[in-house]
Amino acid sequence: MNDLALQTSLRDLCFIFFKRKWSILAILLVTAVSALVWIVIIRDNIFEATAKVLVKIGHEQAMPPTVLGERPMMIVGQRYQDVNSEVEILTSNDLLGRLVDELGLDKPGPEQPVPPQLIAKIRYYAKRYVKIITEWKDEVLIKLGFRLRLTPREKAIAMLQAGLLVTPQKDSNVLVVRLFLPAREYLSAIVNKLVDLYREFRLSLFLDTSVQGFFESQVKRGGEELEAAERRLHEFESQWDIRAVENQKEVLLRQIGEARVGLTGAELALSLASAKVERLPQRLDEEKPDFAALGAFEGDSFPGKLMIKLADLQEQLELLRTAPVANSELIRANRAQAQLLLEMIASNLRADRSEKELAFRRHQTLLEDLTARLDALHAREMTWRGLKREVQVLEGSHLYYQTKLQEASATTAMEQQKVGNVEILEHGIDPFKPAGTRKITLLGMALAFGLLAALAWVAVLEFFDHAVYDSKRVESRLGVPVLAVVPVVRPLSGRIWSREQTVVAGARRRA
Repeated sequence: MNDLALQTSLRDLCFIFFKRKWSILAILLVTAVSALVWIVIIRDNIFEATAKVLVKIGHEQAMPPTVLGERPMMIVGQRYQDVNSEVEILTSNDLLGRLVDELGLDKPGPEQPVPPQLIAKIRYYAKRYVKIITEWKDEVLIKLGFRLRLTPREKAIAMLQAGLLVTPQKDSNVLVVRLFLPAREYLSAIVNKLVDLYREFRLSLFLDTSVQGFFESQVKRGGEELEAAERRLHEFESQWDIRAVENQKEVLLRQIGEARVGLTGAELALSLASAKVERLPQRLDEEKPDFAALGAFEGDSFPGKLMIKLADLQEQLELLRTAPVANSELIRANRAQAQLLLEMIASNLRADRSEKELAFRRHQTLLEDLTARLDALHAREMTWRGLKREVQVLEGSHLYYQTKLQEASATTAMEQQKVGNVEILEHGIDPFKPAGTRKITLLGMALAFGLLAALAWVAVLEFFDHAVYDSKRVESRLGVPVLAVVPVVRPLSGRIWSREQTVVAGARRRA
């Protein structure tokens, strides 16, 4: 019974709303008026201008000329780090500062004239006073140390930072640039100027004009070093008669081989001639010298002819000795002739030995000279090869820096011509209507919030209100029946209003 008595009916709820109608209406009225004032007077309309930019793979993403060595293979495609880099460039403080300086956004603009319409005039003055109050509030906060004082340029940059939104399109190289500002005029010009400055600014980031000067100095210095090294190589080759080392070594080795063969032959001939000269005194001392023991002689040679004559005289001497009557005079004449021939043979053998010895020494000197030339060529080959390597290294370095200089010159030329890999797909235009939620929607949301606030306020009042307003509440609270209800009549503005006054009497609760 008590649980059923404590239940609230629809009539009870209507009674509560009727009882608190003025509070509900007051809250709704205050909410509606506050929302209207904020929407119409205080709140500034935010306008949006949009531009779209296409970022292609170009020379900015290529390896810069300052990268030395082999360049890694590039994979063309969309990468999140590239997209994030472009977003960071578009929202950088330097770029926004350059935009403020270019357009003079930090300078106060012309004051707007007072509109002739009444509502517009009220709004104009209201916004003006709101601005004055806001500036006064900011000044107070600055003096109290709760806020920093910003220059007009810093304020303009902060406003652009708060209103700029750059988002990449999914699975594409397109960046969407959105700018939200409380002014409709010139908003498209600001967005388009921002995109143009972005194209120039990113080129200056990716490209470095100082690189060209560096490579020019390297090319000049490398050319001078290469010319000096080539001059030293030429002087060394001219001084030591070096042209083609390998060919010269082959020629010298062939000449050394021939010289060794000639030296061996000369040594053999000298040895034979020396042996004949050494055997000659022994033959001369013999009573009957055996000249055949001296060795063989060529038939056409002078010693060979003398040996033939000597053999004839020896044969004649034997005939004279075996004759019946020996002729001593003929024998002496024969011996004198033989002695003369022997002396001639001895002189010829000694002269031949001297010639053979001279020829041997000449071949030996030639071999030593060729060997010394080969050793000197080997010794100078190291220096010559070092000079050749130096020339090759300097030539390779010079050509490398020349290639880098050409790349840097081409890059600088593209920068000067503003050639980049950014294309504007869509230019910004002045917006036709404010961005964001519509005013009617905001007003409806405010009224809904006010209604919820009124209901919450009524709930709080009812929670803390313990007064009794009807007979049923008395019966439910006290658990005794109501015997009578006495109305209270109170005059108000010529009208009679009745209010029930409940009287509890009579019965006591039975045990």
